[in-house]
Amino acid sequence: MDLFEEVEKRVHLMDESWESVLSPRNPEELYKACRHYLRAGGKRLRPALVMLASELFLDESGQPPEGWEDPTTYAIAIEMIHNFTLIHDDIMDNDEMRRGVKTVHTVWGLEAAILAGDTLYSKSFETVCASGHAPWKIAECIGVLSETSSLICEGQWMDVSFEKNDKVTEEEYLEMELPDDVVVLKSKAVEAVKNFEEKRAPIRCPWGRRIRKC
Repeated sequence: MDLFEEVEKRVHLMDESWESVLSPRNPEELYKACRHYLRAGGKRLRPALVMLASELFLDESGQPPEGWEDPTTYAIAIEMIHNFTLIHDDIMDNDEMRRGVKTVHTVWGLEAAILAGDTLYSKSFETVCASGHAPWKIAECIGVLSETSSLICEGQWMDVSFEKNDKVTEEEYLEMELPDDVVVLKSKAVEAVKNFEEKRAPIRCPWGRRIRKC
């Protein structure tokens, strides 16, 4: 099995779905700004990992267990959270290019970019709530999204504060960088996708952090 091909398949599935979440509507320019980075490409590694991780629980014939639900909704939510952070990060760093295109705030202006980022953030929660999945699964995922969003903000605050320091240790850098890469979400969101048997519960482990460190 070619890992890159498998990732690409999941990316394609997610790309077929996210357009409906951010389909053109009024105000048109707001949603155009929201779609700007998503249409520019990117690795899509975060949502692909969530989709692949959920497939760990398929049987040998590829059939899902009872209670298993399609993780595409959660993958889209994660990618929107990630793109929200990119928009705000570009504003803070005053970057002009992202993924080979002009940054959102460069094209639409600072105020509009902030609103586009906020819209992506809120749409991620809206998407999960509208998934039609079991209420307890939605609640679990909302909890993980909220927790991780707070960690992202904490990491970004550290990033800003480090600019005033003459020296930053490796430990301090990793503490800042790991939440910002949504690794906690990648490691926990699997549980929000399906009913786990008790013996499978240990999947709640920090494997996402280990991947990021590599």
